[in-house]
Amino acid sequence: MGVSKKKKIIFIIIVVLFLLAAGFDIYYFIDRHNKEVKKTNKEHSLILKNIKANYNTYVKTVNETALYKKDKDKYVLAGSISGDMNLILEDKKIKDYKDEYFKIKDLDYYVKYTSVSKTDEFTYDTRFTNYIPFNKNVVTEAVTRFYDDKGNNLSIKEGIDLPLLINDTDKYYVAYNNQLFYIKKDEATLKDNSNTQTVGADRIPVVLYHYVYNDSNKNQCSNTVICSSIAQVDEHYKYLKDHNYYTTTMRDLDLWLDGKINLPKNSITITIDDGWFVDENLNLLRKYDLHATLFMITSLYKNAKVYNSKYIETHSHTDNLHYTGACPGGQGSPIKCLDKNKILTDLKLSREKLDNTTYFSWPFYEYNDYSMNLLKEAGFTMAFKGGREHATKGINKFLVPRKTIHNTTSLSEFISMIS
Repeated sequence: MGVSKKKKIIFIIIVVLFLLAAGFDIYYFIDRHNKEVKKTNKEHSLILKNIKANYNTYVKTVNETALYKKDKDKYVLAGSISGDMNLILEDKKIKDYKDEYFKIKDLDYYVKYTSVSKTDEFTYDTRFTNYIPFNKNVVTEAVTRFYDDKGNNLSIKEGIDLPLLINDTDKYYVAYNNQLFYIKKDEATLKDNSNTQTVGADRIPVVLYHYVYNDSNKNQCSNTVICSSIAQVDEHYKYLKDHNYYTTTMRDLDLWLDGKINLPKNSITITIDDGWFVDENLNLLRKYDLHATLFMITSLYKNAKVYNSKYIETHSHTDNLHYTGACPGGQGSPIKCLDKNKILTDLKLSREKLDNTTYFSWPFYEYNDYSMNLLKEAGFTMAFKGGREHATKGINKFLVPRKTIHNTTSLSEFISMIS
């Protein structure tokens, strides 16, 4: 075989080997590429699955997390929000793994899908929308830190200019994202602003119901003047609903008495004493979407908060000091003369059963300087007695007057009482 022919064979062998090696490399790289694509698709599929798992109209933050703003196609850090905070999200159709950010409803802010989890439907407490704003606005500059009364906080990298709703001791409350938040006074300023021309209430009637009976317990209840029929109370509550009365919470009244909020003229505070025969009253409050305060003798129930709802809040009428004949004068309420430690122990126990309430109703409307001092020592800040006048700003908050409803109080008399 000639030299040239051997060279050709060797060349062909080298070319074949090269092609085989190249083919192997191509196969290897194609196979590797396919595996990487498959792995990436799997990862993207998992991300998409997690995004869908975390998206809901109602969510809560799982820990302190970042807030983002959208700048063209990028999401830019714009603030922060605390953990365990409820959020309502805008409707979103999740199409692929790139839909990682959820927009907060009514806000130009986003949260990442990894920072929230689904939660049950909830509603924000919007009672503050009944407050008449002051003609002042709360102003911040480059950064605003919002706080709520549950300990949550929200921080944004921009200033705000919003109407003042509550002017508390060291806080300014404003409405933001359909919620009530406060801003610390040392982090904001006030400016004059024409927010309203509405004149608020200069006095508020506080009415007192006791028992509301039905056919099954009529014989147990109707032998006293403070036992009302369902029909009687229904007539009163219907009037309040039909005439757009705002039924205050205890906090509303407390703040209003101190001049920290403005309430509408048609405001009223409904109270209920003792804790017997409450169910029918609750049914009527629910029927007309009204709010009342139950001053409960807490020893009557294993769970002193059994009636707590959007319709009833529960506060103290002592734990077990609601009986007659213990002390001289009147009906002899024991809070007027029993041993100091016995009274303080009872009052503090009642507070503990009711989440450390600071609101109280005097048993049988009876009190003296001794009981007043003990009530304050036990940690109460406001108390209710009987009376014929309306509550007004600047009164003694331990002697807030209430008008008692009797089973003879007609609708016309009720209207006269609250006018």
